[in-house]
Order: sequence, then C-alpha cells, then structure tokens
Amino acid sequence: MLKAYKYRIYPKGEQQQYRRFFLFAILIIILSGIFYYYYALRSVSTYDKVMRAVEAEGSYITKESIVEIEFKENIQKLVIGMDQNKKVHFFFLAETN
Repeated sequence: MLKAYKYRIYPKGEQQQYRRFFLFAILIIILSGIFYYYYALRSVSTYDKVMRAVEAEGSYITKESIVEIEFKENIQKLVIGMDQNKKVHFFFLAETN
C-alpha cells in the first residue's frame, strides 16, 4: 500500500516561485511600514503646529508662540479669527514654489 505524506513535493522551480512571492510580500510590508512612519506619523500639519503652540501658551496667542513653530512652507501671513460659536480658525497665506 502507498503511504501519503503530509508535505507536498513541489515540481522543480515551483518552490522557488513560492519563496520569491513570500519574500516580495514581506518586502512590501516592511516598505509600507517605513512609508507610514515617515509620512503619516512624522509629517505634522502646520495647523497642528500652531494649535500645539497655542495650547502651550494657554488661552493667549502671543507673537512668540507663533514664531517658535517650524514652518515647512513659506508662510507669508497668519490670520487668526473666531466665528460665532467661539471656535478659533487659522488661515494661512503660503507662497508656493
């Protein structure tokens, strides 16, 4: 009687094809993790930077709190306004290259 084995015997070359596929999938996962870290976690918008500076200063917005922020864009003008619901809005006029 023939015995059935648990493992599969691959034809020549097919096993390397599976190995290449899994290595490629692992490479894609690693590259997507690096992309997520650099572009999603490290890039903070200018709005968030201003909000953090305002929160650090308390409820007062001073000239110093705005100057301490590192802007990636070339900000020409920063307008701070308040609407009827007393929500603060920031408007930026940035020079584009």
